[in-house]
Amino acid sequence: MTVKNRLHLPAPKPDQVLLMRAALLSGDHGRNAYAAWRTTHVVTELDADSDRVLPLLAYNLDRLGVDDENRDRLRGVWRHTWVNNARLLAGVSDGLRILSEAGIPMMLIKGAALIASGIAPNSGVRPMDDVDVLVRRADAPRAVELLAESGWRWKGANSFDLVFGRAHGNSLFDAERRQIDLHWSSLSLEIVADDVLWERASPADLHGQRVFVPTAADQLVLVCLHGVAWHGAGLRWMLDATLIIQGSEGPGEPLVWQDVVDEARRRHAAHRLASQLQLLRDLLDTEVPVWVVDALRSAPLLLVDRVLQMSMSLPGWGPKTYLSSWERSRRLAALPVPVHEGIFDHTMRGLGMTRRRELWVDFPIRAVRYFIGLVKKRRLRTD
Repeated sequence: MTVKNRLHLPAPKPDQVLLMRAALLSGDHGRNAYAAWRTTHVVTELDADSDRVLPLLAYNLDRLGVDDENRDRLRGVWRHTWVNNARLLAGVSDGLRILSEAGIPMMLIKGAALIASGIAPNSGVRPMDDVDVLVRRADAPRAVELLAESGWRWKGANSFDLVFGRAHGNSLFDAERRQIDLHWSSLSLEIVADDVLWERASPADLHGQRVFVPTAADQLVLVCLHGVAWHGAGLRWMLDATLIIQGSEGPGEPLVWQDVVDEARRRHAAHRLASQLQLLRDLLDTEVPVWVVDALRSAPLLLVDRVLQMSMSLPGWGPKTYLSSWERSRRLAALPVPVHEGIFDHTMRGLGMTRRRELWVDFPIRAVRYFIGLVKKRRLRTD
């Protein structure tokens, strides 16, 4: 069943748009955005999302020759990010060496991939809390075993077998709390076989360890879809996506837009990506070809995709956890080497339930109360 309506994502706040424009745009566009933003904002009094823009802002203002009273503070933020990333990457490289010596191929994704591929202009502009490493699904058990033998600690109380059957990955920590987010699927919800990513990936180097990085097209799809899976209109994906598109305009690897369209369609996320790319065009003047957005929107929009997207924009735990657990179990069962777990068992695990009664009786009651609460809050805001 399909519907004609397009998916719409909430846009960031106007002040956040100005901040991103100041951090990303060249020439007078960037300078004017910064001048407009700083008239009403103080660098030390920002929300968490905006804080993560500051290292890139510092780099861009230096590039644009902007010098004001915020210059030293912003450069300090950039230096702090650079040092933290250097420590993280140096520590994680020990774990990567263990996997490399065992002959396990590794692909960096998200922030680490931007740095290793040279898309990020330097390692100080992109804050990172962990390093995301993708391994082939068949290599995941051995990779976890090797890291555990070397002192890396598995996050959470659930066993690897349990997590492997219902998740895309999990984190491991070393003694210094540096974190590898080990993936056996590149995305948490839009799970498909990652063979295409591996076939197109290019070799790279991270602190002396041989790794792979996705193509610019695949990186764009991954950062966008990951960015809105749970975080609404968070700023990180918009920054990363724009850096990827801007980087493709230089002497490096070109961005093959047809691959973007094909990969989004393969993951049944074409309409979501179309809405994201349209946001980038409208808010950040990002050079996204019109035909790409049109091609993405020409894909069938399944009712289930629309319901999933609507649920992700809701606050709280309930509907989005239920629906995403259902969708994830369906996709895991469709893999070339399927992961079979009953859809209801998978959903119960995703919601932390142990009895079927919780799923069939307690959860519907909680869901109804949840929606009643949303309606009451909306009425209070409009009164």
